[in-house]
This record gives sequence, structure tokens and C-alpha cells, in this order.
Amino acid sequence: MEEGRVGREAVKGSIVVFFLLVFSVCLLFGGFVDARAQSPQLLVKAIEIQGNKRVDKETILFKLKSKEGEPFSVSKVREDVKSLYETGYFEDVEVDAEPFEGGVKLVYKVEERPLVARVLVKGNKKIKTKDITKELKKFPLSIYNENIVKENVRKIMQMYQAKGYYDVRVDVERKERRGRIVLTYRIREGRKAHVAKIEFVGNKHFSDRTLRGQMLTKEKNLWNMVTTFVGHFLGKPSTYYYIPDLLKLDLMKVREFYRDHGFLRVAVGDPQVSVKGSGKIYIKVPIEEGPRYKVANVNLQLWTDDPFKSEDIKKLLGLKSGEWYGAATMRQDVNNLTELYGSKGYVNADVRPLVEIDDKDHTVRVTYRIEKGAKYYVGKIEVQGNVKTRDKVIRRELGLAEGDVMNTLALKAAKERLSRLGYFSQVDIETKPGEDHFEDILVNVEEQPTGSLMFGGGYSTQEAFGAMVQLQEKNLFGRGQSVSLSGNFSGKRAEYDLSFFDPYILDRPLSLGVRTHHLTYEFDTFDEESLGFTITLGKRIWNWYTTASIGYELQSVDISGVDDDAPEFIHDQRGRSVSSAIILGLSQDTRNSTVLPTK
Repeated sequence: MEEGRVGREAVKGSIVVFFLLVFSVCLLFGGFVDARAQSPQLLVKAIEIQGNKRVDKETILFKLKSKEGEPFSVSKVREDVKSLYETGYFEDVEVDAEPFEGGVKLVYKVEERPLVARVLVKGNKKIKTKDITKELKKFPLSIYNENIVKENVRKIMQMYQAKGYYDVRVDVERKERRGRIVLTYRIREGRKAHVAKIEFVGNKHFSDRTLRGQMLTKEKNLWNMVTTFVGHFLGKPSTYYYIPDLLKLDLMKVREFYRDHGFLRVAVGDPQVSVKGSGKIYIKVPIEEGPRYKVANVNLQLWTDDPFKSEDIKKLLGLKSGEWYGAATMRQDVNNLTELYGSKGYVNADVRPLVEIDDKDHTVRVTYRIEKGAKYYVGKIEVQGNVKTRDKVIRRELGLAEGDVMNTLALKAAKERLSRLGYFSQVDIETKPGEDHFEDILVNVEEQPTGSLMFGGGYSTQEAFGAMVQLQEKNLFGRGQSVSLSGNFSGKRAEYDLSFFDPYILDRPLSLGVRTHHLTYEFDTFDEESLGFTITLGKRIWNWYTTASIGYELQSVDISGVDDDAPEFIHDQRGRSVSSAIILGLSQDTRNSTVLPTK
């Protein structure tokens, strides 16, 4: 019996093995030359898995493209072998093909890699073992995988480099016995060092300071130590330690900075890194700036039925004829044009910049080719993830209703508005194809606690011991209303404050705010009691962020218990007085968050 076999060599692209497989199968079914003409296409009648001990059969079958009942394909078998190797579970994979019930039976013979019995970390002193093992990637099914080992070595090195150990080494020791491996990551921590100097050579148009400003790798000095510390809390991490991978990214940023300023042929060379003295690293970066390019002209390619005029579009472009070319400016132009068309329902508008570089004149000709595509409308709007918050609270922030022209800019702004409410820890807005020329909107939110209880205490020489407490709910009963109750107490003061705010009265874009407060205070020579009430109506004008308001305030103040030695003006104010006022307001709030705004 002849059998075709595809083994490890198949992954390397051995054509001979596949010819042998085809030749063998054809011989089995009536001759090589006339096999295709005389017999129907062979079917895979059965698939058998051999050699697997820990990896279950279903997992292996799932990875195979060859399926029972489908036509036999040599290329699929080749892909099967490759796919099984890529799982990392197997040391060797072979495939036998043999006749079976008028078709082909494929037998996949696998040799599993050994089990990882233990993983040890040795030689580490500066980083705790538990902190290292927490970052290491686990072995699926505890099966040894060389790629995972390499990834873990890289992670350990990155952990040490982030702490300034620039020359850390990690060796891997593998001891195997009876199909089980004890794996040891042996660490040589090396010396700790910091970046003392970053110098550029060949830069003429930009200073070293400007170029260093593009980098996350910093020189160690007092200012950078402070900014590095603060940056970690603001989401802008930097370091004054030498991290090779980070330095590579930094030099890419320097290159992009040059390109953004017209230096299209800039070359940023490999850095020269040297260690001097007691752990001081000096970095020297060679730069060839090359010529600076200007924009010769900016053109547009539009369809005849384009909804916008060329002159109106050009007003929005950052690239201008006669100015220095900037790659970042061009990217922003593409983004702005895409958003412009998306705001009019052309959600699949394709904006492609065509750049022609003239190295002789050092100029660039840019053509924006715009294909607007079809116009889309809002289909169904689905809201998911809200348990407490009512659908209408979310829908009213979208600014779009079913049947409206789709507007991608409006969706972007809606996501920002929903995030700034403070009701959700995560907001995602996606669109998906609906009916013809309709796009459905899917809003997915993850709610977070909206209630808070705060209290505190203190001592002052005037009021002695004091305490305060505040209870607040920003999303009352899921209706988007807020209520707050607070109190402030001391030996002389008793103050209460209750407020309520509804941003949408009767589901209309009108806001209502109500506040009442009560204060009693014992001064040295008199007592004061005040009671106030304020009601405010507001309405959005011009846009989502500007509100005009009108309010009415009524306040009653009672002065009592006035001593004889009290000031004369206090005697004049003795008794109860009532005052009122009309309050007009105009406010604008464009923050992207009411808690920790970033813009």
C-alpha cells in the first residue's frame, strides 16, 4: 500500500512531498495520468488523530481546514500542518493519507511538547519574585512553548530596564526529565544607570532641546525628575532611564517631527550609547536633515455630484501652497475631510492624499482624491449595558433620531457628552449596516456608582470642633436628575443645604434647579439665622455647551440676641428682613469630564 505523507518539511515548503502525496493517492484510485479524468473528486471520508495525550481531539480538529465530507485538498493539508505547529502544542506533526471507503482517510500524527512542571526565577534582588512571576505569561495547558519563553525573557528585561538596569541579562535554563521541564529564568541584574546627556549631531534647524522635547527618554535633572513623577499621574509617562525599545520609539518620533516640518528625506541614524563614570549614560544621535520641502499646490479630485464646492473645502485645509509641507498637517486634513463628509451622511467617504515629490525643486504637490460614496441615514438605535439609567437619558444625548441623516461628528460629540455625565465608566458608540442606505447605532455603556457620601472634621480657634457631611446622587432613580444634601456643624454653626437639578424638564432641553439652605450662627455679640430659596430655569442656546438661565432668589435673615456692646450697624439690622433678586446667567462648559477633565 502506498501512502502520501506531509510532515514538518511541508511547513518549509517542500514541493516534493506534496507531489508524492498526490502521486500516491492517484495510484490508489486508478492511475496517475488519468486519475482526474476517470474518477470523481476524492472526498475526505475520515480524520483520525494520533499521539495526543493532553490536547483533546476537538481542539485539534477545530484547527484543521480539512473536514470530513469535503473534497480532499493538498493545500488544505499543508495549511493544517502549519496551523497545528502555530498552536505551540506540538514538537512534530505528520499527516498520512490512505484509501478509505472510496475516499481518503487523513491520519494526523502529533508529538506533544513536554509539560512545564515548575517555573523558577533566580538571581533577582532588586525586583521581588512575586512581582516578576505576576507579569510572566502562562503556558497554555502547561505545555512548553519556546515563543512564550522568549516573550517572558523580554518582559523581565523590560521590567529591569524601566528601573534603570540597562545591561540586565536573562538566561534560560531548561532541565527535562520524564517529559517534564523545570524552567529557570536566571537574572543577571547588572548596573543601574540613568541618562545624563542626550545630544544630536547634524541638526541645524532645530535645537537639541526642541528635539529632546519630542522624546519620552529624558536627561536626569531636577526638572525632569519632577515632570516625570507628575507625568505618570497625568497619563504622560517619561523616564530618565535608558530603555532601548523606548529610545527606538523616541527616534521615530524625532524623525516624524522633522517630516511634519517639511524634511521629507531626513535620516535619523543609530544612536551611540556610552556609559561613563558611576552609571551615567550618554546618548549621541546622528541626523542628516536633508532639504526642506514646500507645498507647490494643493488640488482636489471630486465627483460632479459632490455636495461641497472646491473653494469651500480648500478653506478647511491646513496645507497651503507656498508653505512648508507637513505630514501631520496632511493627516489632519484627511481626518477633517472624512469628518466633513461623515457629518452629511457619507459615512464611507474615502479621502486619499496623492503626494508627488519633486526632489529637484524641493516641492510637494498634494491632491486629495475624494470618493463620497453613498449617503446613509439613521436606522435603529439600540442601547445596551444600562441597568439603572433609563434609555431616554442616553438617547437624548445623541442628538440624532431614527430617520435623520447619519452624522459621524454628532456621534463623536455624543460619546463625549455621555462620558462627561459621570454615570458611566465606559461609553462605546458603534454603527452597523442596517437596511438599504441605513446605519444602525449601537450605544454600549458600563455604569458606575453615581452616589457619594463625604464627611470630615476639623478644629479652629473661632468655632472649635466642627464636622461636615454631604450626601449626593448624580443619577436619581436613573432619570439623570441630581440631588444633594449637606450639613456643616460646629460649636457656633449649624448649616443645611438641599439642592435638586433636572437637566430635562418633561423631556425637553430645559433645565430646572432648586436650592434651599438654612444657617444659624452664634457670633460673639449677636445671633444670625438665614433661610434662603432659589429656583433657576435654563435653556441651551447656540450649541450643546452654552446655557442661558434666569433665576429667582428669596432670602430671609433674622438678627437676634444682640448684646449692648454690639456694633451700631448690627443694632440697626435687628429683627427679620426679607430680600429677593432676579439672577441672569450665561455659562459655557466644554470640559470632556466633570471629574478629571483633560480638555
